[in-house]
Amino acid sequence: ATPPMTPPATAPAPNQTSLAEQVTLLLFAAGTDLAALRLTTPPGQNAHDKYQEVLRLDPGNAEALRGLADIGARYVELAWQALNDGDLARATSHLDQATLVAPEAPGIAAAREALAARRAGAQAARTEVTPPGGAPIIERSLPPARGATQDTGAPTPDQQPKRWWQR
Repeated sequence: ATPPMTPPATAPAPNQTSLAEQVTLLLFAAGTDLAALRLTTPPGQNAHDKYQEVLRLDPGNAEALRGLADIGARYVELAWQALNDGDLARATSHLDQATLVAPEAPGIAAAREALAARRAGAQAARTEVTPPGGAPIIERSLPPARGATQDTGAPTPDQQPKRWWQR
């Protein structure tokens, strides 16, 4: 009897997609995720994970490397938006993500400097005072009240409001 015919090991099964097709599909899906701002979340369903999978299948894939750089750049943009909104925590988070995804992304250093300056300015505008046995109190430097003198803070006699019987 003759041995049964087996397909060669290199031939793909009829229901499997080729490596090139997998890469193409992943790149398309990653681009869709990037456009929808699914940059690094949700897990397994984001642009970063898909670009990483492309690089696993095709190391050095230029489009996947460019996609990772685009994710980093987008996080830098989001960080600047958060800075402009005054949300320093969100800006920090976006810059941390940009650094993880694309450490060489342009603009990370400049955004970090702006963030540090904004923090320093916020810190200079308020000081924390802790009373004995109490919780911290934030003191804000306020401008002098209208009509107050620099020395005592009390209005001068000519700035006293006139009472109704003195008019």
